[in-house]
Amino acid sequence: MSHWASLVSANSDLNATKVITSLDLAIGRAQVRFEDAQRNERGVVGVVSAIFRWPTTLRNAVGPSLQQQRAAQTLGILGQIVVAAVGPTLSAAIVQAAVILWQTIFAG
Repeated sequence: MSHWASLVSANSDLNATKVITSLDLAIGRAQVRFEDAQRNERGVVGVVSAIFRWPTTLRNAVGPSLQQQRAAQTLGILGQIVVAAVGPTLSAAIVQAAVILWQTIFAG
């Protein structure tokens, strides 16, 4: 949050080309990690751990330059918001499915 002022100021060195290049690099690295995860992480536990690990994985994937780190920081914040929304929703869906299954088996 401390870099927002420099990110949105008129004299910022973060132009559209640098943002797009950083995002393309992050997308490429995320795609490689996604393909690795598809081969290695199977089942519900793998999916849940991948969802909660996404912001950190994205920040690590973008690279060492200042522009890439700024873009990653912004995307990381957005990713954390998404994880905060998806985590409880996924948990509620799992609990609801367990309740429906329980009722189907034992109350039916």
